Amino acid sequence: MLNQALHGFAQQNYEMLFTPMDGSTADEMVILRTLQYRDSDDDRAKVGSPYVDPRYNPVSSSNTAHYRLRWTGRMYELLTPGQAGAGLLMNFEGTDFTTAFVFPPNFQMAGR
Repeated sequence: MLNQALHGFAQQNYEMLFTPMDGSTADEMVILRTLQYRDSDDDRAKVGSPYVDPRYNPVSSSNTAHYRLRWTGRMYELLTPGQAGAGLLMNFEGTDFTTAFVFPPNFQMAGR
């Protein structure tokens, strides 16, 4: 879902290039929020946005027993159980869909 959204975003706007920060999931979350954002000013809103449902609110995990999604700088990659690294927790029950994220008025999208 996230990589498909990245592809759609790139077709309409620009390719998402964002340097990964190992040991943190801040970059994964910034990319996700960029894909979820829609400017309230229609003249500045990105075509096709939001690309990911703003109700998707995953948590971070570095637990090697979990499936996780890690940002590579260009796309999300799947970390399977047994692999080290932090990422967005893959929740297969759907409980990571909650109330839509509320963007602060000064939100800055990732990328160029």
